[in-house]
Amino acid sequence: MQSERLHAQKDVAPAVLDVVTRLHARSCQVADEVLVLLQNGFADGAMARWRTLHEIAVTALFIADGDENTAERYAAYEVVEALDAARDYRKHADSLGVEPIEDEELIKLQRRCNELCELYGEAFKKPFGWAAHRFNNTGLDFDKIAGAVHVGHWLPYVNLAHQSVHAGPKGVFFQLGQLGEPRVLLAGASNYGLADPGQSTCFAILQATAALLRLGPTVDAIVTVRILESLTDEAAVAFVRVQKEIEAEQESSHGS
Repeated sequence: MQSERLHAQKDVAPAVLDVVTRLHARSCQVADEVLVLLQNGFADGAMARWRTLHEIAVTALFIADGDENTAERYAAYEVVEALDAARDYRKHADSLGVEPIEDEELIKLQRRCNELCELYGEAFKKPFGWAAHRFNNTGLDFDKIAGAVHVGHWLPYVNLAHQSVHAGPKGVFFQLGQLGEPRVLLAGASNYGLADPGQSTCFAILQATAALLRLGPTVDAIVTVRILESLTDEAAVAFVRVQKEIEAEQESSHGS
């Protein structure tokens, strides 16, 4: 396996390898979730899960492009997320009817967070703070990270996916799986609208895989990426072709 081969190479930064391998494993799991949704006709749900897959792929590319310091910061940032979650849990514990987090545990997390901020700077505790040093500790969001690895052009699809995640009017009045008369409410599965999440997922899993393969570039790794790129292009074309066939059938049935 690629990760096993990389572990044997002394020139591959261990923290980078560990984080990118973990991200790739999660990308495979989320891609399987998307596949299940596509197979069962849930285009909007698949698009929502693709958004997660896209974020994983972008993060993997960014860390693979960086150094050991970036990977170490990413792993350490778990403390910041744990502290934020613990505060929210404690704030609403009574309303939820659950046991509140002990003071000792909260203090322990806060102390560790303070230590990390002393080590990495105050920007570390902000959203995406693990990547702040790569942007001169200025305001940071996911779009900047995506732009840094040259995949910022996926933003329109990310915004489309947001509609399936949130309860805004666009997501209520527009659905990927809806074909034909918009007044017909889609309350279940549909065989339409699978092209966008399908081909987007193909490209995202390719990106996550390429991030791992680039850590120890060999002839085999380069050839593997080229083959995956070719298969991804074929799959993307197939998704669009099938969707157009469904549209043609719909138009034909209305015309008859």
